[in-house]
Amino acid sequence: MVVLAACDSGASRASTTEMAGTTEHSHVTSVPTATVAPSVELPVTKIFSGEVSLPEGFTVPAEERWVFDPDADTKVTVSGNVIVEGVLEMRPRSGEVEHALIFEGVDESGFVGGGLDPVESDVGLWVMGNGQLLIEGEEKTAWSYEFDPAWEGDEVVATPYLPGEYTTFEPVSEAPPPNELGYRAELLNLSRNVRIEGTPDGFTHVFIRSTRPQTIRYAALRYVAPAFSEETDRTGRYGIHFHMAGDGSRGSIVEGVVVRDAGNHAFVPHGSHGITFRSTIAYHVMNEAYWWDPNDDDEEIAHDSHDILWERAVAAGIDLGPGGSRYRLAAFFLGDGANLVVRDSVAVGVQGESGSDRAGFIWPE
Repeated sequence: MVVLAACDSGASRASTTEMAGTTEHSHVTSVPTATVAPSVELPVTKIFSGEVSLPEGFTVPAEERWVFDPDADTKVTVSGNVIVEGVLEMRPRSGEVEHALIFEGVDESGFVGGGLDPVESDVGLWVMGNGQLLIEGEEKTAWSYEFDPAWEGDEVVATPYLPGEYTTFEPVSEAPPPNELGYRAELLNLSRNVRIEGTPDGFTHVFIRSTRPQTIRYAALRYVAPAFSEETDRTGRYGIHFHMAGDGSRGSIVEGVVVRDAGNHAFVPHGSHGITFRSTIAYHVMNEAYWWDPNDDDEEIAHDSHDILWERAVAAGIDLGPGGSRYRLAAFFLGDGANLVVRDSVAVGVQGESGSDRAGFIWPE
């Protein structure tokens, strides 16, 4: 296992820390193993444009490419599952064009969780078989310690940074001055022109178990990862959840993505290898924002994820959700696997019942 954890030099909250070592490993079994090239060369078979309502949801068949109109504002509203076995593309041609996939009327109480295949009651976006997401919003500075003039008009918040303050996230239009210790607040730009959302009354999720690498860049996910409780148990439905994809996920990139207002984990590479998370923001998230299942000696299935990179990742405003761990809550939780890297990343505003039990980063024993 190779680990590097650091905050941004010159403007960060802490100095660089390195932990390094090596280990032999074997890959997860009983998962997709074939990785094929991205299929953007497929001809477009369907275009969504303008306001589209598909209450029953839809399925993108294998070898088909369904596209949101790159030149027009497009909002597709569904109340059932969206299943991608071919290619689903949301790539506005400019920052002036907005694409949105909205799940409305989701009944969280009906979620059952579990399994490797889509579940009708667990309404969300499912990427299965050889399915592939090609999502690319307007590229921008995701977060910084200085206010980017290009952010004018966007939703930008400053994290708490005054000594003794952990909960206040203020909307800003310029960078606050350094605090008395010389540290600046992280400025998080939460605006994206590609959005995948549930509603405040019904959260949704993204589940990926595909043999193809995914591209998810500069998008915002909101009202995702339904909370779990003692009554409903763990649903296992998270913000962006790569689930037991094995080597099928190698080459996947999640960049500039915001997961906010989530009832559970935000970014989860579970039993899935070779994924890069870069310039991501988890904002107002319950339980560990960056996480995957640890191995359990009583289980036959290995949960290892190898070659995972979290680079310039932010976890901000993390709190303990229903049924969460009372003693080991952390913003970043590195599960089992080899060649795991955290670089230039930061955790801020990690809450919970006991502040002494909260951490930014955990490398479990």
